[in-house]
Amino acid sequence: MMMVKYGVLRLMGLSGKVRVIDELHAYDAYMSQILHRLLQWCKALEIPVVLLSATLPPAKKQQLLSAYTTEILQDQYPAVTAVTASGRLLERPITSSVMQRRSVRFYTTRKKSRRWPEN
Repeated sequence: MMMVKYGVLRLMGLSGKVRVIDELHAYDAYMSQILHRLLQWCKALEIPVVLLSATLPPAKKQQLLSAYTTEILQDQYPAVTAVTASGRLLERPITSSVMQRRSVRFYTTRKKSRRWPEN
């Protein structure tokens, strides 16, 4: 149970939404424990979670995924990792063909007036 006021109510506020948590590698040990507990609750309440990090160490990745599965990571890098609702671990390595360099052009338009439209 969350040791905060209205903890259950706050958790129910997360249901029906997707949690996106970015820059996982930047969290300290204290925050990682809080995040792990949140992930356990998200699993119990069937709240989808997307965890993002380009440089997450394998041990920390395994620790966070332990809220969802007991399977052991293959330690593929770079990779996209997912856990199914039944707890099956899926890892898909990102091949060099996906990581090709591409050029993209952006075109912007500027309006002369930046005022809000009047009703």
